[in-house]
Amino acid sequence: MKTAIITDLFLGEFKQFKNLKNLLSGGAEVYQFELANRVLKPLFSQVDIFQFHGQPAILDKKIAVKNISSAQEINVRDYDLIILNNGFHCKNIFRALRHLKKEKYAGKIVILHHGIIIRPAFSFTFAKRIGRLFLSEKSLKNYFRFLLELLKWGPSRFLTIQRLNKITKKVDAVLSVDFDSIRYVNQKQKPKWQAIVNFVDTDVFCPKRRAAIPSQILVPRNLRYERGVDIVLELTKCLKTYYAKPFCFVLAGTGPLKNYLEKRIQKDNLSSYIKLIGHQDHFKDLPRLMNESEIVLIPTYSDEGTSLSALEAMACAKPVVMTNVGGLNDIGEHLVNKLSSQFNARSIAKNILLFLNNKSLAKLLAEQARTYVMKNNSINLWTKQWKDFLKQTLI
Repeated sequence: MKTAIITDLFLGEFKQFKNLKNLLSGGAEVYQFELANRVLKPLFSQVDIFQFHGQPAILDKKIAVKNISSAQEINVRDYDLIILNNGFHCKNIFRALRHLKKEKYAGKIVILHHGIIIRPAFSFTFAKRIGRLFLSEKSLKNYFRFLLELLKWGPSRFLTIQRLNKITKKVDAVLSVDFDSIRYVNQKQKPKWQAIVNFVDTDVFCPKRRAAIPSQILVPRNLRYERGVDIVLELTKCLKTYYAKPFCFVLAGTGPLKNYLEKRIQKDNLSSYIKLIGHQDHFKDLPRLMNESEIVLIPTYSDEGTSLSALEAMACAKPVVMTNVGGLNDIGEHLVNKLSSQFNARSIAKNILLFLNNKSLAKLLAEQARTYVMKNNSINLWTKQWKDFLKQTLI
């Protein structure tokens, strides 16, 4: 039996990830890597990963990463299973699905869904935030981009939900990493959906016997406004007012907001409070950075799935502050194994200060976070659930 994953990007070197040669650029790519190695490899004789961007590679005797420039190059007629990664959000994956249907592909098609990006309802606060990001440099082009972003906001919400249901009709099954997305699916299509929450390798991400750097707050996020990373600018001002000791936000990631953040940090003289350290190797550097930090912050603005970064921080027994957005609500419980709030600087700063000022609470919630992840998000449990799902799908 043969299988293939079709994805927009797997191994770096594309746009903002152009420096990531042979590296996994984010959580979705880490997910595909583990899926190919732990789930697909034992079940199939051949596993191919077709990517529209990135670098080709041979990962294993059974696993090959192949570059394609268009959907027409995909030849999978003799494959038993096709997995479309992020099949609701990426134009290249839409084209791949259309190509498979045109070629009358006879095998099973599954969409791997990493969390729906339903943007928050339009508000003055949102417009102000988008204005800061798009108009940091005054130009006619930036004004046009800002207005276009505002105009497409409402239709984008509607069209995303429409697309979700329309594409579901064309595939055999959808595997979602969170339960939140399923509420947008109409009743006729819901039987095709199944949720298996994200995983964490608790042997790689585990507590280490090293003292954390006092008041270091790690933000392991790609630098996109959907991920909410720009809020560290406001958080820094809040903490400077209410926290007397030195502190530092460490942003581990790269992306389109990199230049904006660098300029704002320099302009507002915040270089001692905010460090941009770029993309870090997921398996070598992130476990160390999480253990070195006192707190981990996941400040997501738009919906996402059950964040790998959040689970990995909890597995390292770190106090985690996150927003109550999308699939993050499927992770743990507020004041039991995490602190959670709406996306605004005052609420997030309040939770950070609670951890900084109450070490016993931080230690208790961190320990309970590790226990929660061991029980609900172990990679062994995830592997078993995926294999059961595939056996059921391929029948």
